[in-house]
Amino acid sequence: MPLDAVVTTGLAAELGEALAGARIDRVQQPGRDTLLLGVYTRLGSRRLLISAAGSGARAHFTEEKYENPERPPMFCMLLRKHLTGARIDAVRQPAWERMLVLELTARDELGVEERRSLVLELMGRAANVLLLSAERSAEADALTNVPYEYNVGRALTAELIRRRSNATALIGVNDMTALGILAELTARGIRVPSDVSVCGFDNIFSSAITTPSLTTIDHHLRTRCQAAVDMILSRTAPAAAPGPFVNKIEYTPQLIVRSSTGKAREGALESRE
Repeated sequence: MPLDAVVTTGLAAELGEALAGARIDRVQQPGRDTLLLGVYTRLGSRRLLISAAGSGARAHFTEEKYENPERPPMFCMLLRKHLTGARIDAVRQPAWERMLVLELTARDELGVEERRSLVLELMGRAANVLLLSAERSAEADALTNVPYEYNVGRALTAELIRRRSNATALIGVNDMTALGILAELTARGIRVPSDVSVCGFDNIFSSAITTPSLTTIDHHLRTRCQAAVDMILSRTAPAAAPGPFVNKIEYTPQLIVRSSTGKAREGALESRE
């Protein structure tokens, strides 16, 4: 069961009390979506499990043993570089968000103190773990690496919600942007398509298997690329210098209607949390 904002508030208070002043002495990544932080607290050594699994995003102490891969993933190595020895100063929750932020003080290669944040986004299918620099303006890396367009879709949708837009439909410049829009709307408790319709453009494979499936426009990219290659291969090498060559083929885009679009509703685009 996904965590809601109220439960996350209690979790932030509990972890904040237990982890205040603790040191991170070990970082492991036993699974693609799972992190284990070994921490030394006032009460001794403990292990903090962080999961970004879509079916069970969570953070809690554990005594369960996990088998680690022979070669640690890149994100695990990055966390070891920046977080080993770091002090946990606080655990906070951004106002009524399903997020936890571990505020950290670490040291760089020269021994200079620097501030970092480990952000846990406990948002169901959109769950993620982010390592941020002191300014929090640049993302150092993420447990779940996603394309740039996806993050753009999420960020623009969040801004639209902040402005209390009356939009009844959102269209992404491509399907990956539209998938980011879907993720942000879902994380904010906004129903698709009951509250807002979403449409993409490209008809990539993921658009058909996401929930809800994404309405999109198929512009026959594969067919066009194949036709271009066929035209090149079919041309024989000219004996003399080639003259101008123009070949025009037109394709009609096709609207693929799926579950992410529906009848327009009335009202503002507002978070339900």
